[in-house]
Amino acid sequence: MASSVELRAELGQAIQRVLARRLADLRVAAETYSSVEDRWLHRDLVDELRQRPGLEIGSKIPIMAEGNKYVDVVITRHQERLLVELKVFVTNYGRAGRPVTNQRDAIRLDLMALSQRLDEHTDTCVVWLAYPIPSEREAEWTVNHLRPIQRFSGGTVLLGAPINIGQAYARAYLSEAPK
Repeated sequence: MASSVELRAELGQAIQRVLARRLADLRVAAETYSSVEDRWLHRDLVDELRQRPGLEIGSKIPIMAEGNKYVDVVITRHQERLLVELKVFVTNYGRAGRPVTNQRDAIRLDLMALSQRLDEHTDTCVVWLAYPIPSEREAEWTVNHLRPIQRFSGGTVLLGAPINIGQAYARAYLSEAPK
């Protein structure tokens, strides 16, 4: 689907613009190990996308398949539709005792659920933001968290360059649902 590629590109650019605007807030969230998904990421992304001509944007839309699922963002252009789940993956680097595999698994579960909603006019993906990732833990991050998601997804790409948030980095990814 050529149009879904274009919709994913629009989405990726919008995420990067939001994160650039909210860099100071992202740094605070990383320092406090708190999620920005419901604080500002979802709202700001929807607002950013609504400024793009030719796109219709829905937020928290129920999608029927095997049971109801509310999709965070639905982007529509003409007949093409992109269902987007947002996730924030707050790591535990620098803190003991907080399991984060459940965050990785939540991304994989969303990818699986979204893959059931594919049709000839619908594509799906999870956009996820991971932080803080210290540069000295990059290899560990890749092996333990990024690669398992990459193996499960239909493709995972880094959106832009890693974002310097002080003592560590944040990374935004787009993972396509397996087909």
